Amino acid sequence: MPSINKLKQSFKGNDDIVFLMVDVDNKMEKSSAFMQKNNYVLPVYVPASNIPPDFLGGAIPTTIILDKRGQMINRIEGGRNYTDPEIVKALKELVEK
Repeated sequence: MPSINKLKQSFKGNDDIVFLMVDVDNKMEKSSAFMQKNNYVLPVYVPASNIPPDFLGGAIPTTIILDKRGQMINRIEGGRNYTDPEIVKALKELVEK
């Protein structure tokens, strides 16, 4: 969470990229309290319907990267260091397309 929060901050002011955190456990109060306690500026949402299995699979956390047309570009299971220069570069390239 700290690294994805930093990644979001690095794209601050760029309207071509959106970060969405989804509470798949449907425990929004707990999620909101956690985000506030840690001063994360990541918006958290509850899905309005079932999440497609090809998005979530069986792992939490799972990161889904969609292009501007809503097509899945990448699906990453487990935590990552989102401040890794390769991830930042890949996202910048995707935003510029």
